Amino acid sequence: MKLASIRDAEIRCSLPVLLLLPAMAAMGRLWSFLIGSFSLILHELAHAMTAERLGCRIASIELQPFGCVARLVHQPTSPSENAAIAAAGPLISLLLSLGAVGMGRLFPESASGLEGFISFNLGIAVMNLFPVLPLDGGRLLESILTKHMGRQRAIRLLTMAGCIFGSGLAILGALLISIDSSFDFSSIMPIITGCFILISAITERRRLGTDRMRLRLNADTKLRQGGALPVSAIAMNERATVREALAALSSSGYNLVLIVDGNLHNRGFISESELISAAMRGAAEQKIGTFLPRAF
Repeated sequence: MKLASIRDAEIRCSLPVLLLLPAMAAMGRLWSFLIGSFSLILHELAHAMTAERLGCRIASIELQPFGCVARLVHQPTSPSENAAIAAAGPLISLLLSLGAVGMGRLFPESASGLEGFISFNLGIAVMNLFPVLPLDGGRLLESILTKHMGRQRAIRLLTMAGCIFGSGLAILGALLISIDSSFDFSSIMPIITGCFILISAITERRRLGTDRMRLRLNADTKLRQGGALPVSAIAMNERATVREALAALSSSGYNLVLIVDGNLHNRGFISESELISAAMRGAAEQKIGTFLPRAF
């Protein structure tokens, strides 16, 4: 269900959230649920607005039962952009929490009513800073590790850490429930949160191959729209295939492949865009040396 629009992006509410509303009201937790939902939307809006300023257009933001999901038309094309977008969410949650503390001190009569808002936003900020994917802390660490080991290896490492962290959190939640005889809705939150992190980490790991190609297409689009990207160059033998060349490219910036022969003489170069076009035409196994060389 559409709630509002900001520029071209829709803010939507998923069906499970709507179904949870009467259940939360019946348990007397409707106000807490609304505070949490509002805080999650603000957190995700911070990500979205930062992405917009960096040229990554947002299609929609959807409120789901245990978080918000922003769908980007264009993905960030460099580690620094990825880091800036990731940092915006925890930062705004922390600022909202600190702002509510200040409001409580200025207006003491409202302090008790702001406690839930403060604790929820502080919890979002702290939880999201854990250095595992798909959490924001994992995105920040991914931006650092990408420069040293490449994006694919960084994501594999951090999604594995996300699987371990999510599983551990769910198991810990189950143990706490078995020890504590009293049961409350908040008691199952660690289990639900852990399962959410685990499933999201597995999904991101499986999506890695298609994400890599999408990042390259986004970089191409950014250049066509007048943007600028750093250039990375690698050298490959003319007998290498288009598939092998694409696998060797950097995941950030724009790439050029210098084509050399068996004597390491330069024959020319082929651009990232030409490699992608060749792969999409079904020429993934074609030798890059068969492309017309281009002199510098």
